Parts: sequence; C-alpha cells; structure tokens
Amino acid sequence: MAPQTAAAAPSSPTHLSIPFAICFVCKGLIAGSAVLGGCRNLDADLHPLDSELVHEIRAMFLSHWNMDGVQADARMQHLNYGAAVAALPLPTPGAIGSAFGGGTYAGISRGIDGAPDEHLVLLDGEAEAVTWDAAVAWATAKGASLPTRAEQRLLMANLPDQFKPDWYWSGEQAGPSTAWLQYFGNGTQDYNYRSYEGRARAVRRLAI
Repeated sequence: MAPQTAAAAPSSPTHLSIPFAICFVCKGLIAGSAVLGGCRNLDADLHPLDSELVHEIRAMFLSHWNMDGVQADARMQHLNYGAAVAALPLPTPGAIGSAFGGGTYAGISRGIDGAPDEHLVLLDGEAEAVTWDAAVAWATAKGASLPTRAEQRLLMANLPDQFKPDWYWSGEQAGPSTAWLQYFGNGTQDYNYRSYEGRARAVRRLAI
C-alpha cells in the first residue's frame, strides 16, 4: 500500500466561484417558480447559452445552497435545461492539452460494459492533504468527480505535466475502508485507507 500518514480533519471544500449575477437571477427565478407551484418549468428564454453554464448553476446548488447531488439534479430538471442543451451544437475538442470544456482536454475515456465513450476534461485546481471522503466532497462541489483508475492512467499518459510526482486519489474504492490512488511519479497504482491524506484533481466527462 501507499505510505500511511496521520489522518486529519477533512478540509473544507473549495467552492466554485459563480458570478453574482447568475446566482441572483437564478435564485429569483427559482423562487418565483416555487411560488407558482414548485414544479413549473422555466420557459425557453431562460435556457443557458452553453452547457458550461449548466455545470456552473449545478455547482451553485451544491456549494452555495448546500444541496447534495440528488437534490441538485432534481432542481436542474425543474429548470428544464435538457432540451435546450441537447439542441446546442456540441463543441469539439482540439489537441490533447488544449483548453476545452472548462478545463484541459485529456483525451477520450472509453466506455465500459457498453457505456458510451466520453471526452475527459481535467479541471483546474488541486486539493492537497485530503482524505478520500474530503477529496470526493471537494470534487463534487466543483460539479465534477474524481477520475476512475482507467482515467488516471489516461491522465498519466497524456497530461503528466499537470500533476506533481505524488499520490492522487481516484474515485474508486478498493474495499470497505480503502480506495485506489495513482502515483504520478512512476505511474503505479496502489490503495490505502481512506483516512490517508493524498492529493486530488477533478475531472468532467462530456458526451461525444
């Protein structure tokens, strides 16, 4: 297993910075919708200009309104963004390492067991000295998640310069109290207790 260090209290999640205008307008619109029945969908004029704004608004629900993922997704459905986003032309990534989807394009994450392939985007920012649970909470607050073990291999192959030569948490548990890590020094993977303090990066997956 990776070296064990003393556990510490989980660090506070880093909140995504949402422009005040977005927070204020959305909160007012949602409050108005609740007054009119709670389940009324907002009309098409309120659809976002691009899918990145959808991620930002969902992150607002998570970080500023203290919702969990289920609550945030339910509220996003009430906002009726699905049809509008589906109608938008999908942006296409450039070369690996280029800016894309609110982060750095890392390549194609292959679907498993019939799941579709997806574009993998590495988001900016890094959590340091966090337990696995704190790392998961930190990534969720960014409207993202920790990479899988397979995605960490892809990141090691395509974006090694984006990481320090250290252990980074994956989003996969290895057992009841352990989880997998990727060492970005020599590319090895190992597992450790979830109370171990490691680093974390967040990723986003976009449909192809």
